[in-house]
Amino acid sequence: MKTNFISFAFLIVACINLSSCSKDDAEPIPTLDKSSITLYVDETSTLTYSGAECKWSTDNYLIAEVNNGKITAKHVGTTIIHANNLTCTVIVKPRYNTYIEPYQNFGCSKTEVKNKMSAYNIKSDNGTTIVYYGKGKIDQYGYTFENDKLKSSSFYTTLDNSVELAEFMLERYWVIETEKTGNNSYYFSFGSVDLKTVAFMQLNSSGAIVMYRSTEDGTN
Repeated sequence: MKTNFISFAFLIVACINLSSCSKDDAEPIPTLDKSSITLYVDETSTLTYSGAECKWSTDNYLIAEVNNGKITAKHVGTTIIHANNLTCTVIVKPRYNTYIEPYQNFGCSKTEVKNKMSAYNIKSDNGTTIVYYGKGKIDQYGYTFENDKLKSSSFYTTLDNSVELAEFMLERYWVIETEKTGNNSYYFSFGSVDLKTVAFMQLNSSGAIVMYRSTEDGTN
């Protein structure tokens, strides 16, 4: 009986030592040095992953790209950067906040648009198009309807603001197409980072107009 007790005691000690060695030898759990980052468009920041190997990816490359941990802010919005199974939230902010864009809940009722634009005075309303007087650097807003549902929205500003307007748009949308359509006349089309909206900007000697439509519209 005494011999069995001694053998059992040795077994217990061996298990304790083995457990202790296993804990000491276990590799540390990888970490990411930041869980969230706020950047302005075109700014960069670098994440540090403590593990040996890391697969980097982004939920939306139009908002922020990542290359070996280096994040580049592309357009205004929020996305998630993945470092294997760890994540970092990236918020990209604009430098230009000059303009208040028109209401863009395409397909909504005319009543909803009017409620959202209640702080603005109506310039004209012919049943299918409502034009509002603008404020600040926006001269006017325009909304078109089809079967009393919002089809497109727009705003108009003077040519003096064209450079700032271009910066405003480029921070929020990615360029699809650019074209010179005549003397001092240019056309640009943009896509939203969520791929749900397309914007068209026309610049000419009389001013600049930006029109928005749903990508599900299917018309030009």
